[in-house]
Amino acid sequence: MKYILISLTFIILALLLIRPVNEADTWMHIKTGEIMVKDMRITQVDEYSYTKTGEKWLNHQWLSQVIFYLIYKFSGINGLIIFSAIIIFFAFVFLFINLYRKDSWLLAVFLTLLVILFSQYVFLARPLIFSLLLFSLFILILHRYKYALSSAKDNLYIRPPQKLMAGSVFRLWLWFDKLTTSRTIPSEVEGKPGWAPLYALIPLQILWVNLHGSSIMGIFLIWAFIIGEFIDTRIRHDFKNEFVIKGNRYKKLLFVGIALIISSGINPYGYSAIFFPIVEFKGMGFINEWAPSVYKDIFLNFDIMPYYRLFLLISILVFIFKGRAISSSHIIIFGSLLYLSLSGKRHLSLYGFAIAPCIVEYLKGINFKAVSLRLRKFFLYFASIVLVLYLVVLGKDIVTGRYYANQSTYRWFGLGRVNYPEEAMNFLEKSGLEGNMFNDYSSGCFLIERLYPLKKVFLDGRNTIYGAKFITENYGNCLKDPLLFEALVKKYDINYVFLYYGFSNMAALIPHLYYSQNWQLVFLDDKVCIFARNIERNASLIKKYHVDLTKIKEVAKLNRYSWQRAYPMDYINRAIFYETVGLVDMAIITLKDILVIAPYARDVRYNLGALYLKKEMYEDAIKEFKQAIKINMMDADAYNNLGVAYARTAKYKDAIEQFKKVLFLYPLHVDAKRNLRSARIDFEMEKLR
Repeated sequence: MKYILISLTFIILALLLIRPVNEADTWMHIKTGEIMVKDMRITQVDEYSYTKTGEKWLNHQWLSQVIFYLIYKFSGINGLIIFSAIIIFFAFVFLFINLYRKDSWLLAVFLTLLVILFSQYVFLARPLIFSLLLFSLFILILHRYKYALSSAKDNLYIRPPQKLMAGSVFRLWLWFDKLTTSRTIPSEVEGKPGWAPLYALIPLQILWVNLHGSSIMGIFLIWAFIIGEFIDTRIRHDFKNEFVIKGNRYKKLLFVGIALIISSGINPYGYSAIFFPIVEFKGMGFINEWAPSVYKDIFLNFDIMPYYRLFLLISILVFIFKGRAISSSHIIIFGSLLYLSLSGKRHLSLYGFAIAPCIVEYLKGINFKAVSLRLRKFFLYFASIVLVLYLVVLGKDIVTGRYYANQSTYRWFGLGRVNYPEEAMNFLEKSGLEGNMFNDYSSGCFLIERLYPLKKVFLDGRNTIYGAKFITENYGNCLKDPLLFEALVKKYDINYVFLYYGFSNMAALIPHLYYSQNWQLVFLDDKVCIFARNIERNASLIKKYHVDLTKIKEVAKLNRYSWQRAYPMDYINRAIFYETVGLVDMAIITLKDILVIAPYARDVRYNLGALYLKKEMYEDAIKEFKQAIKINMMDADAYNNLGVAYARTAKYKDAIEQFKKVLFLYPLHVDAKRNLRSARIDFEMEKLR
């Protein structure tokens, strides 16, 4: 049973890791790696945009980009997907090695699975994968150094049957097992060094600082141990723990900590690369992965967050009830990473990697001997069977796409690329559009990979070059205010606009461009719209490519296997575009077409209900919102809009019931609070009539 559960856990991980590339940043990394390899130089300034040309670029992930390009060159995008999956897979292997105890292997499996499930936001082909691997390795080495003396009696390492593993993988496992367990301790007792694994952190830190900007986490981890062990030795006099690092072992830890600070300057940008995350994090809350996870629409949503909330609850309870026995090192790490995980969802995985070993360490002291042997066996088998069933069902849902469709995401199990605006790129190459281009934030990296050096972008995802002020004011405000946009057009002499409308909020800008005499729509597909400036030099091009929306009838088909549930994002995007420019009837027709092939898509039902509500077709709206709720019973917005539809048909009692459901799910829902007050007033007035 043990090896079945362990195998199933890592099979689930492998299935979650194999997904198409849907990140625009990946393509910019590949292009930058190509330039560096071909020109044999490391990029130092911006070359991709016309707004920041020559600006200093702290390209902290240059080595990752070189690796990505070389893999892409020789094995294509599928090779890059598999490579990224392998890197993340080994990060979780190191986590599991760190968690495993002979007597609590089920807890190790459970915690590993939880961390896997709430870490899915970082399962991408991006340089961040190297930080996951190195962070997990740092935690493993530091924990083994602290608890080395207990390795033998607690069986901290797991040795799987050789028959289950290929010979080379088995030998690698044994080598790492020897490297990180306490077998070096006896030589230390005899006066020999015995701390070779700790030395490994120095070259690993040098590698990390050239691979990704999160390398400051390596310094943080070791200095958390240095400071924490000092506190436990010199300040917490009542703290008695046989695993406190002191004496010569503490001096060695301090030496390596100092060496890590010094070695972090070994990169093309010096110590500036270390402080990169602090600089970038400031003011970047508008980016999805930097948004605080405590926001109600993130912390309280129901895709990966339940797993994080469960892990968070377990970790907080352990640290509360085992408070006096907890090492100061772990308290520092717990407090810091708890703050980071609540501040940005890209840090959720780091919290899991760092805190899961602490949970295992402090739960091992719980005495279960008071429970009868028969009851313990029953619980073990029951928990194992439940976990097996869950893993099997989860694996089936991942492969068939049901798992992603239920989360309303445009991901699925498989290889290749998605969201790549191929047709729009082809149009730019063949149409002859010249001059400066205004593009949205999401499409910049796509454009760089395909069109540089022929065309330069307005901006892209390299936040350190543009800065929060430029992105929010010069870009973000222009999306909301057409007057500011037209001023920007004059400032930069912009000749055409490239908008990936499926990724960005264009509710104000697209109608302005569509109805303005200054712009003409010359390209539209299910991802991108392109507008050309209505001036003399574009006259022939506009005449040739002008798009009449009323004559467009076709939309893309679901591009997946028959046995997979694919989320119909292209259809939804097209319907949103129609609604944005005021063609509500065409949006309704498009959404109705989707229901034939994807009746499981919650957003289709919800958007269709919202359009019916807009057209005052309240009975149809009620029907669609009920279907959306049937698909996702936790959809607070569907409950709220259903309440609005009831209220507008004078069914105030039903409306009040729906608004109460919203507030039960999300007590801070502002619209539901306002709607509930209005419905109650209308209900009372109706009774008085």
